[in-house]
Amino acid sequence: MGKAVEGSLMAFGYRDLQGATKNFSEKLGGGGFGSVFKGVLPDSSVIAVKKLDSISQGEKQFRSEVSTIGTIQHVNLVRLRGFCSEGNKKLLVYDYMPNGSLDSLLFSEKNSKVLDWKTRYSIALGIARGGRDFSRVLTTMRGTRGYLAPEWISGVAITAKADVYSYGMMIFEVVSGRRNSEQSEDGKVKFFPSYVASQINQEDGDFLSLLDHRLEGVADLEELTRICKVACWCIQDEETQRPSMGQIVQILEGVVNVNQPPIPRSLRVFDCQENIVFFTESSSSQSSQPQSHTSTASTQSKNTTSNTSPRS
Repeated sequence: MGKAVEGSLMAFGYRDLQGATKNFSEKLGGGGFGSVFKGVLPDSSVIAVKKLDSISQGEKQFRSEVSTIGTIQHVNLVRLRGFCSEGNKKLLVYDYMPNGSLDSLLFSEKNSKVLDWKTRYSIALGIARGGRDFSRVLTTMRGTRGYLAPEWISGVAITAKADVYSYGMMIFEVVSGRRNSEQSEDGKVKFFPSYVASQINQEDGDFLSLLDHRLEGVADLEELTRICKVACWCIQDEETQRPSMGQIVQILEGVVNVNQPPIPRSLRVFDCQENIVFFTESSSSQSSQPQSHTSTASTQSKNTTSNTSPRS
């Protein structure tokens, strides 16, 4: 079943996947790109098959993206085994991850294994090295709401910097081990990135308070400070103020220093203190609308990083 066509990736027939999943009967979850089903190949390998919804791109573009995904995978993430492309049917085939995705490792209360700091930092660096389409590689089994850059909503041209924004939002959750938005019983929501931005911009900011409490403060403080600053740069409202993935890699590797990030204007409307309600679910979309602002985009490359001598 399946033949290697895109590097080490396998091309599967739709009927083969239909049989492997028992006609897509065991649904594992759904996300922003489609639904995921469990299956078993003839060699007894267990797989997760993602049926992509509303795919309008052509065959050549789809195969190009699949090839890209296959070459940027990180050892800590779910491995892409292959794909299926027959007419409008577009599917991705992953190795099944019994212990769940990064999403479940970070947030599941049932999971007794807590990712240590070294592993989290390694994952963040590996994803940055991976490039543009990390969101599909993660296979978090959930939607992309809260990860999308403002330009997706405003309708302006989308560039690679939209992925940088999503990367920054993901990093907040990797650091804290909790959702960026937490809803209380009364329907109000606390927004973690606002608290991070407030701590970063205080002289006596408590960076350890940003860390997943389950780690009990065990983390490299320099790395923690560095990655939190990077995340804040990534979610700047103006895409040209965000760093490139290449710059992020250099910063996380310690090759260049990262400068103090400004608080994104979309976060300034929230009260920046922990345990304080920043906005309600019903008003969040209105609160985050762009305000009048003079862009300093032309100085982005100077503002984000400052070169230092590469470490040996």
